[in-house]
Amino acid sequence: MFTPLFHSLLKFYHLFPLHSPVTLLYMDAPWGRFAYNEQRGREGQKAWGELDGNLAWAFMEIVSPITFTTTILRSGGFSKLSAPTIFAASLFLIHYAHRAVISPLLLAPKRNPQHIWVTSASVFFNLLNGYMIGSFIASNPLADDAFRSLRFWLCSLGWVIGFVGNVYHDEILHDLRAPSFWLKLFGMSRYSQVRKGKGKATAEQIDQDAGTDNDTQTRTGGQEDDTYKIPRGGLFHWIAFPNYLCEWFEWLCYSILISPSPFITSPPPSLLTTLAQSTHNSPILSQLRDSFIRLMANLPFPSRLLTPPYMFLVAELSAMYPRAIRGVGWYKERFGAAWETSGRRGGRWVAIPGVL
Repeated sequence: MFTPLFHSLLKFYHLFPLHSPVTLLYMDAPWGRFAYNEQRGREGQKAWGELDGNLAWAFMEIVSPITFTTTILRSGGFSKLSAPTIFAASLFLIHYAHRAVISPLLLAPKRNPQHIWVTSASVFFNLLNGYMIGSFIASNPLADDAFRSLRFWLCSLGWVIGFVGNVYHDEILHDLRAPSFWLKLFGMSRYSQVRKGKGKATAEQIDQDAGTDNDTQTRTGGQEDDTYKIPRGGLFHWIAFPNYLCEWFEWLCYSILISPSPFITSPPPSLLTTLAQSTHNSPILSQLRDSFIRLMANLPFPSRLLTPPYMFLVAELSAMYPRAIRGVGWYKERFGAAWETSGRRGGRWVAIPGVL
C-alpha cells in the first residue's frame, strides 16, 4: 500500500525537472568536461570542494541501490515479491552495480575532479529515486504469470539493448584516454589498434584527435590538458551523446516493464493529511513528516501523477539533455571544423536523432 509519505514525495519528485532552464541557459555542473575553466586553476591545484572524480561518482551512485534494497526489505523483503518482480528488481541492481562500482572503480580511467555540491545533489536525488522506485515495486508487484507476457520479454530485451548500448558508448569514451578493458577484450579498442598500426584511422587523424592540433586546452598556468578527444564509433557518427540516448531507452523500457500504466492517482489532500496524523514514531520525525505532507498536499498538483519509474526517466531527460546541448557547444568551441566534419553530413544530432 502506498503511504502518504510516498504520495507526497512523488509530488516533490515532479518539481525536480524545473531546474532544466537554469542548467540549460546559465550553469555547467562542475564535473567531467566542465570540471575546469579559467577560474578553477591549473591541473594539480585543487579548487575548494573538489573531490576525486572516480570515488565521488561511486559514492553518489551507490546510494540508489542501497536505498532501493533497504526500502524493499523494510516493506516485507524480496521473499514476498513475485518471481517477475524479483527479476525486474535485479535489472535495477545490475545497472547500478555497473554504474556505481564496476565502471568508476574498475574500468574508468582517471576522471576529472567532481565538485562536492554535485556529489551532494546527486546523493539527495538517488536517495529519493531509490526510495520511490523501491516503494513502487514493493507495493505494486508484477503478477506471478508476468513471465508469460510478450510485453514483459520485449521490455526486458529493450532494457538489455539500452544497458549494453550505454556501456558500449561509455567504453568508447573511456578508450579515448586508455585502452578500454571490454573493447580491448573484443578487439574493438581504437586506442590500442591505432597505436599498434592496425586501426582504420590514419596516424594524422589520431594525432589530431589526441591533442596535437585540435585537442589542446590551456589552463591557467600554461599547462595543457589532452584528456578530451573527438569520440568516434558506434552511434557517435550520428549522435554526440549516444550513451545518454541508450540510457534513456533503457529506463523507458524499464518503466513500461514495471508500470504498464504511466499514471497513478493521488489521494485527496484532506485524506493525505488525515492518514499522516494517524501514525507516529519519533515525535520530531513525525512532526517533520506531517509538516512536509501538509505542505505538499496544499500545493496545486493534478490528481493523476506519473509513476516513479516514468518520473525517473523525465528527471534524467531534464538533467542530461541540457548538459548534452551545452556539451555539443563545448565540442564545437574546442575542436572547430574537426568536430563539424567528424560525423554525419550536416553535423551530429545532440542526443535524439532528428532533434537538434
